[in-house]
Amino acid sequence: MKKFLQLIVFFILVASVYSTQTWAEGNNQSQGADYENLSCLTKDKNYVIHFTAYQPAAAEEGKSKSSAFQRYCQDLPEIGTTYISIDLLDEYARKKPIMLRIVEIDQEKKEGKLSEKRTLITVPEKTYATGLIESQTVFDEKGIYAAILTIDGEDISIPMRVGMNKSISQGKQIGIIVIILLVIGLVGYLFYRSKSKNNGVKV
Repeated sequence: MKKFLQLIVFFILVASVYSTQTWAEGNNQSQGADYENLSCLTKDKNYVIHFTAYQPAAAEEGKSKSSAFQRYCQDLPEIGTTYISIDLLDEYARKKPIMLRIVEIDQEKKEGKLSEKRTLITVPEKTYATGLIESQTVFDEKGIYAAILTIDGEDISIPMRVGMNKSISQGKQIGIIVIILLVIGLVGYLFYRSKSKNNGVKV
């Protein structure tokens, strides 16, 4: 029984370490020294981009002061009007003409291959001296979308899940496993103690 309890403790420790590491990776998507504490980042083709979206419908549903100003990264809870903010964190990107498109992605295509189903909006090519790109669109259907920035002929895609139930994160999955292991260990210990008492053995 002692070995069993030690094994349970070992699995809990391993799960806790992995859960902490997963949480840290999920909340710090950039490894650059200047942006290591900033979330909602996309790094692609030597560009670092900060993306956030605000949804009035989600704020209305939340009905609290905090939710009224809630901004989302790439998991948007509602369909409807959405305000998008994109920050170009690289100085050199602010000197280049950039085109923005918001498109719906065809989910039936093979994973890993981006296939556009339709275009919701197109913002013509222009430079953004302040690095801030702001736009508005209306998501009329749940699904997978993308904000596509075209810089120097190259496309940088920022995927978005709109109105879809967010799957349980790895961190939460690990937490659930830890709780299950604790319950199993407790039940096993109580069972062993009860059996030992019935046999007249001191625990």
